[in-house]
Amino acid sequence: MNQKNSGPPGNTNLGGKYNERGAERNRKELRDLCRRYAQDVCNGKMMFYDPDGDGDPPYEAYDIKYTIDGDGTYLGVRLQLAGGGPSVWLDTYHEEIQGYWWGDSCKLIISDFQYIDDYWQEQYGCLK
Repeated sequence: MNQKNSGPPGNTNLGGKYNERGAERNRKELRDLCRRYAQDVCNGKMMFYDPDGDGDPPYEAYDIKYTIDGDGTYLGVRLQLAGGGPSVWLDTYHEEIQGYWWGDSCKLIISDFQYIDDYWQEQYGCLK
């Protein structure tokens, strides 16, 4: 008889039981990924354009959601930085990195992200 794994992928099927070690590994990977993104934001390294003009930008936004008020004034942006495994978002309106993987989540407060907000506010202005 073939039993299904009752936990997320990556958690070894041990007689159809959820593998807590695999789940903890996923939680740690999610936290580590969110920390790396938060550090890059706060250290001024999260560029969505090529500052030197000699190649691709260091970061790519896979999805972009602008937060605006009723008259269309830019308030912030939510950028998808990772997906397909852990999903990680940078949210300048809520001032945090948000990570999700299965039932786990991680939210880290960020600071010193005005350079990111300035860039995406300019991009938003081009849409109007």
